[in-house]
Amino acid sequence: MVSDSNRLARVLLVDDNPFEIKLFSVSLLHLKIELELHTTQDGRDAVESLNERRLFDGNIPDLVLLDLNMPIMNGLQVLEELKKRPETRDIPVVMFSGSDRLEDINAAEQRGALDYMVKPIDIDKLKKVVANVDTIALQENADAVSLMVQQ
Repeated sequence: MVSDSNRLARVLLVDDNPFEIKLFSVSLLHLKIELELHTTQDGRDAVESLNERRLFDGNIPDLVLLDLNMPIMNGLQVLEELKKRPETRDIPVVMFSGSDRLEDINAAEQRGALDYMVKPIDIDKLKKVVANVDTIALQENADAVSLMVQQ
């Protein structure tokens, strides 16, 4: 249950693969992880949506989960754009990819990614990553786990 001083965390998932988005969403439901999730399937759309405040009722997300390999605008380009703008530079970004190449991991880290996960996304690893986000807390309930932001 969400108290008056807390709210569910806003998470933006950016992945060009509809199957991966569906798999992630179903995993959250199956594991009873509560959060406010928005998705985009294109890096450019993610950047434009954030810049124009089209998501989360005009608010910025508390966390961005960002695929590395996407057409139009790849994850590293999106990350660079987010880190350039004062409104979005402090949003924690977790990169993910099918690649476990050290070059990709280092490139994400050098551009300011909080962490890097190899697909398929491991929910336990995601929980550990989220635990490292200062503004988000995991709140265990009797029948679910909520990602909460203290206001």
